[in-house]
Amino acid sequence: QPVLLIPGWPQTWFAWRHVMAALAQRGFLAVAVDPPGTGHSDRPPTGYDTGATAHTLHRVMAALGHDRYQVVGHDVGMWVAYALASDHPDAVTRLALTEAVIPGLAPAPSIFAPPAENKFLWHFMFNQVADLPETLIAGREAAYLNFMFDQWSHRRDRVAVDTYIAAYSAPGGLRGGFAYYRAIPATVRQNRERAKRKLAMPVLAIGAEHATNDAPQVTLRDNAI
Repeated sequence: QPVLLIPGWPQTWFAWRHVMAALAQRGFLAVAVDPPGTGHSDRPPTGYDTGATAHTLHRVMAALGHDRYQVVGHDVGMWVAYALASDHPDAVTRLALTEAVIPGLAPAPSIFAPPAENKFLWHFMFNQVADLPETLIAGREAAYLNFMFDQWSHRRDRVAVDTYIAAYSAPGGLRGGFAYYRAIPATVRQNRERAKRKLAMPVLAIGAEHATNDAPQVTLRDNAI
């Protein structure tokens, strides 16, 4: 059975390397991707709303010969995985979503969050600003990414930071990631339409103590049967 693995940002398909091995040992076929604009994939100028990305990944699976498959999404990959399951319900047989909230389904984060919470929220505003992030970060990609992994990683030694820094330090490497945040208004509009029809396939929503707690479950409980 094929399983599509969609990583978060600023990670790449490499985040799934151990999960891929575990799935293979259990008889699954693991397909891990760098969505458009991330990792080592092409960086098109447009098409970063989750509907467009979900359609691209659905075509990837079709090109690999998989008409029906399971999907796992983490972080921004959770946004895309939800769109993929909602837009292509006949293709997605099972869905697992982990460690994020979905724009348009979950309440918008407060811009006046206390410092302890803001370490998980500040980038939502920063990454959406046009041009400024690229201007400030160019040549300092390692400092920018290390700051996030230092703040967000519960087990920093388990994160392949050097791999991700290498991917996103390439020319234009961060622009695609920022584009997903800049497309949030379009994604929100799409998700408000998607919310009118609940997901019918089995859905697993995962949150953990050191990250989003029960936010994934709260986000999905009214959007899945």
